[in-house]
Amino acid sequence: MEIDAALERFWIFLRGERNLASATRRAYRADLALFADYWRREWPHRPVEDADRASLRPFLALLGQRDWRRATLLRKYESLWSFFHFLVRKGISSNNPTDGIPRPKPERRVPDFLGEGEVSRLMAPREPGRRSGSSLRSARDAAMMELLYSSGLRAEEMVALNVGALDPWEGAVRVFGKGSRERVVPVGESALNGLRAYLKMRGIDILVGAEGAAVPLFAGPSGKRLNVRTLRRVVEQAGRAAGLSNAHPHVLRHSFATHLLNRGCDLRSVQEMLGHKNLSTTQIYTHVTTDRLREVYEKAHPRA
Repeated sequence: MEIDAALERFWIFLRGERNLASATRRAYRADLALFADYWRREWPHRPVEDADRASLRPFLALLGQRDWRRATLLRKYESLWSFFHFLVRKGISSNNPTDGIPRPKPERRVPDFLGEGEVSRLMAPREPGRRSGSSLRSARDAAMMELLYSSGLRAEEMVALNVGALDPWEGAVRVFGKGSRERVVPVGESALNGLRAYLKMRGIDILVGAEGAAVPLFAGPSGKRLNVRTLRRVVEQAGRAAGLSNAHPHVLRHSFATHLLNRGCDLRSVQEMLGHKNLSTTQIYTHVTTDRLREVYEKAHPRA
């Protein structure tokens, strides 16, 4: 099969059967575009299902020469493996030539997070500006940051929320995460109070069910749903005002997980709340707990 035809079938598979998030699909496209260029150039008349290790070796060497982070390089290997695995699964190819090829070891990166005192500074109320609508904007921004930290949501999940996703009686929010996987995440009282105040200023009750299903939870002055770029800007501006250089939505997500683990929450529960498919993804936070245990140990043990 010609490379472009095979890739087109793969895109349909990712969008339909796998139901992957659009950002993940874009990453696959970017990764496999490099391979497609290589294949067209080096093997213009060879069906892609005839690929073997010998024909892939120059491409893998090319990947290794680029100045990429190890995580980026590993993702490109994984994208190539997934593509050939799809060809085998659909009966287009008889084997996956990437099976058994050594891959870069994933780097164990320490997630960036804020201390509890830094989060308190970030959430501290500030005087709203004098521009029209700034009080509403301030209430919205405060509610967004409270919810990010309270529930550990991804930025994309936050901006996709509708009012009907909130259940104020249960103190929870219903979220559709990566791969459209649904989960219910607790919402703390501080976040609920902020959301009530913000929605009251918009003239909206916290509605549950179909009545509030289509109303964006966070909106701009025109009433349209906020985008991730605006959310990121809000958090970064609040961070600068609080004297923090590393404040952004994903740092609040990391802080949520880290603080729960430090205070005794079990790893499996944190995995559920974060919406991680695999427990191994959540384990990046365990180093923080270990560091905290070491600190406590050294302060408490007489012969530490």
